Amino acid sequence: MSSLLVLLHVAVWLTLFQISTEFIFPFRCPHQSHKHMRSHWYCKNNLKPEYICLIDTEHASSTELCVKTLDYAPPGQNYVWTGGFRNLDCKDHTFQPYALWQNESEKCMFEKSHCIDEGQTVFRSGTTETDSSCRCDHSQYYTFVNPPQHGKYCEPSKEDCSCYIKQCAYNEQLNSDYECINSLSEEYSSLTIDTSINTTGENTRKNGGITLCWFLQKQTENYT
Repeated sequence: MSSLLVLLHVAVWLTLFQISTEFIFPFRCPHQSHKHMRSHWYCKNNLKPEYICLIDTEHASSTELCVKTLDYAPPGQNYVWTGGFRNLDCKDHTFQPYALWQNESEKCMFEKSHCIDEGQTVFRSGTTETDSSCRCDHSQYYTFVNPPQHGKYCEPSKEDCSCYIKQCAYNEQLNSDYECINSLSEEYSSLTIDTSINTTGENTRKNGGITLCWFLQKQTENYT
């Protein structure tokens, strides 16, 4: 009789320990490399042999299931458990370019690129099915080490997006096509020339145009 009481106390203690442990440390799905072993144990001798582990959105934990047949979520989505199977779009920082089987992963498998390497900035944030695309910050004179497939931007998951500082001449700027252009010529071409003379002999701006001093005008005449 005493041995039965001991066994009963042990069983109760183990149950309480399991409950308290699960309360403090919510169950999480096993790593992909461990799922095969886990499935053999959890779904052993079960008429539904396919092992699934999904995020349980109702209890902020994970749920293990054994099913007879598997289904898959379309690109850009993953399965979750909300008392039943449900598809959800990938979270903002992840994407899924192909269909995802229920037993493959409990979340979208690819993390979006952050475009935070030297000289990089985000060109597009991507979608639930595609990665972010990056560009080099031409305003800081950065350009691509290797010309990308799309010219002005690159796809980090498909190609090298490294940037470096391009050396332009002292009077040049780097445009959005990553070409050095003459900044003075562009500035002057956008202004109108005012040929009125300032008697102080200094260059002044008048009505958005450039007023040339008498000295500069004489120098121009000498060259002609």
